[in-house]
This record gives sequence, C-alpha cells and structure tokens, in this order.
Amino acid sequence: MNVKTVESMDKRRYNLLLWQTVSFAIFWPILIVGPYVGDGMAKIVLYSNEGMWIIIFVVATFKLKLLESRISRDPQLNRALNNEMHRFYAYRSVAWGFWLAMGAAFILFYAVRFFHAPIPASEVCLGVMYVGILALKAVQLILNR
Repeated sequence: MNVKTVESMDKRRYNLLLWQTVSFAIFWPILIVGPYVGDGMAKIVLYSNEGMWIIIFVVATFKLKLLESRISRDPQLNRALNNEMHRFYAYRSVAWGFWLAMGAAFILFYAVRFFHAPIPASEVCLGVMYVGILALKAVQLILNR
C-alpha cells in the first residue's frame, strides 16, 4: 500500500458521498411535491426525473458499499482510511443530522400551531426525514474534505 492508493481511495469515497448527497437532495423533494403536481406531461417529466436521480442514488450507494468492503478487507487500507478521525466524523454527522431533524420537527409543529396550516402528517414526516438525512450527508461531506 502506498500513499497514492490511500489518496485515490479517499478521493473516490468523497466523490461517491458527493453524488449520493446531490442525488438525495434532488429526488426527495420531488417525492414530497409529486402528488401535488397536475396531470399530464408535467407529472411524467417530474417522475422520470425522480427516477433518474433515484437510480444515481442507488448506484452511488452500491459503489460506496463496495468501496467500504474493499477498504475493510485490506488491513493497511482499513487502518489508514477508517481511523479514529473518520469514525469521529461519522458520529458527528449523525449528531448534526439528528438535531437538525428535531429542529425541523419543532418548526413544522409550531408552523401548524400558529398559522393553522393543515399540513398532512406524511409531509411532515418526509420533511423531517429529508432535513435529517441531508444534514447528515452534508456534514459528512464538509468534515471529510
């Protein structure tokens, strides 16, 4: 194992995280607003766009898992790329995702209460999940630079 191998694996992991984050950030809002789009061509374009981004998300996730399994099989790569700092970044990003999801739930709860806006529970759940997962992925990208 040399330094170039470690750097290329780390760059590849970062790029896959970037594709995963971007595709999630695009397809999840389409999932939320999809039922409110009118019939016809707009709905076809919207759902075909969503399908494309879901496929990109699934491929990036699959490639990321393959890369992680390759890293975990090689003890030297595992020591170099899955060190304490990487695990700390993973825990930190989960904490950020959790607290931002709780903040989104708090804001949506009080938006319904003060503005008397009837927001369906499914949209609230999807919105909270979107904020939490996107925050987790964004913090992972920021910390793993």
